[in-house]
Amino acid sequence: MGTLTHSVRPERARERCAPRATFPAARVAGWRGRPPYGYRVTTGADRSALVVVPDEAAASVVCRIFSEYVGGKGFQDIAEGLTADGICSPSTHAHQSVGESAGHSAGPASGAAWSKGTVRSILVNPRYAGGPSAAFQPIVPAAVAERVTELFAARRAGSGRPLPSGRTYVLRGLVRCTWCHRLMQGTHNNGESYYRCRLGASAPASGRDEHPRNVYLREQAAVGAVLAWLRGVRAAVHEVGRGLRALPDVPGEEHAALFRSLGLHMTYTDTSRTLRVKAAVGAEGKPLSGALRL
Repeated sequence: MGTLTHSVRPERARERCAPRATFPAARVAGWRGRPPYGYRVTTGADRSALVVVPDEAAASVVCRIFSEYVGGKGFQDIAEGLTADGICSPSTHAHQSVGESAGHSAGPASGAAWSKGTVRSILVNPRYAGGPSAAFQPIVPAAVAERVTELFAARRAGSGRPLPSGRTYVLRGLVRCTWCHRLMQGTHNNGESYYRCRLGASAPASGRDEHPRNVYLREQAAVGAVLAWLRGVRAAVHEVGRGLRALPDVPGEEHAALFRSLGLHMTYTDTSRTLRVKAAVGAEGKPLSGALRL
């Protein structure tokens, strides 16, 4: 499978949103209108015709979207990550590009937030892999685009979810949000696993006003804190000491199995970055509890 790289740094994303030269609409090699997000129109080498070329900044965002979807993230997760990183949405990008091509600042624009519909429209656009028109240089490797097509086909076939990515969420089903007491859901961002509670229609009415839009818990920080706590509790060391010592450095199935064997349950408070833990060890299920600051 082709490898995608994206290097849009959040602190520079707003500066790089608008390309140096973008024409809002033009007739190019059979294509009429504004080019898709990720491309821009410029004059050819002989300046006698217009050509469509990749827009470096926007093209890297397109690569990021394909990469994250293949990696297991859903439309909404991808959209929220792009918005959180300050990356211009396609509508804002186009607005700024029009202003620059006219020789003046475009000023404030609406539509800065990404939507899951926008993410989906990019993923289903065949031009990013070079087809169907030869006017567009490919941005995304063909193998990656084919994998996305497979994932969409799996959803249409009734799976309801993308194909498994092989990722293990060690704390799946074990950690709840303090605000609403719902289980936090595993998600992946910037190469790391997180647990998220998102305020939505399913959140209880009580506490909705106080509940942040998103609560995130980094898996590596939580797993490390729990292991350090278990190693410091004499009863836990006595019962599962060998299992603790045998755990690999990278959290995975072994960690998940150990935590479940201990009946581990947690609640996370983001305001104080506190993970409250309960476990039961030994044949009699001796209760243990602790409050871990992350």
